[in-house]
Amino acid sequence: MIFITGFRGFIGRHYCNTLKKKNIEYVPVLFQSNKLTSLQGDELKHSENGYFFHFAAQTGVPKSWDMPETFIIQNQKLLMMVLKF
Repeated sequence: MIFITGFRGFIGRHYCNTLKKKNIEYVPVLFQSNKLTSLQGDELKHSENGYFFHFAAQTGVPKSWDMPETFIIQNQKLLMMVLKF
């Protein structure tokens, strides 16, 4: 199975479109309430059979200048959850 964060962003969207064209199934992953979930809201459990592509990050240059700590913490938290998956 292929798990993908950031599927709504530029890179993730194009990667998902490429997978669709090749008829390859994947699971779009969301970061909600400090959990990794599917689009249906189901919490994802650890899987040893598959690949995880992490394209997600909190973005926005103007806001990052105003609240740099928030951006760093959120992006690190998401990265750590993906690595633990």
